[in-house]
Amino acid sequence: RLASFAGGCTFEAADAVCNPSGELGLETIDGIAALVDQSLLRRTADNGESRFGMLETIREYGRDRLAANEGLDALGRRHLRYFNDLAAMGERHFLGADQVNWLDRFEREHDNVRAALRRAVNERYADDGLQLAAALWRFWYQRGYLREGRDWLKELTGLQPDTASAARAKAYEALGGLAYWLSDAVTAQVSYESAVRLYRELGDREAEAGALYNLAFVPVMRRDLDAAVGLFKESLALAREVGRADLVAKNEH
Repeated sequence: RLASFAGGCTFEAADAVCNPSGELGLETIDGIAALVDQSLLRRTADNGESRFGMLETIREYGRDRLAANEGLDALGRRHLRYFNDLAAMGERHFLGADQVNWLDRFEREHDNVRAALRRAVNERYADDGLQLAAALWRFWYQRGYLREGRDWLKELTGLQPDTASAARAKAYEALGGLAYWLSDAVTAQVSYESAVRLYRELGDREAEAGALYNLAFVPVMRRDLDAAVGLFKESLALAREVGRADLVAKNEH
């Protein structure tokens, strides 16, 4: 079951994915200790937290055994769900006082994130993949993985036709942000416009005001200041209407 992780895992992750509610009939810590004693797992310490990994040959054997027992899919879903929840938690911290700790944490988990996203694409778990990628766009931006993040979001948004879901609207906004910082004006415009459209369909006027504000920067890239001013004004009017003081302050500035 630990072979479902890529690049190792923490005890917390192992417990949540491999042995929730003690379904294996033993305590997770005891199972991990036994595997460490037998040199099937290696323990490392990073930033005061234990991490457990295995040689790739052992991991491949474990994945083969999981597949043979039809356990790979179920473990894969748990793995995706765990990192989705972790990313939702981390998203709240990527701009906070403890942002470095959280950015470092996702640096350590990046291989697991990639594995979870690849699973979402391969199995067409579109909403789960969109939620994970959208929550992590600031990590990709701040740590220099802009192209990788953009490519994941492009692939995920292309899995299904557009539907009015909050996950898809947020993913388009995230894609627009990464494309903007890559000076990819075409992708940024299409993405932000898609986010605005979906937020309107959802009736989420607060999020729509934010997407309009972001969209306004795209014509700035093209030096079309009249179009930019028009979008900033539209965002400001809507921000005042829905009480988004943060956007009012940004627009007035």
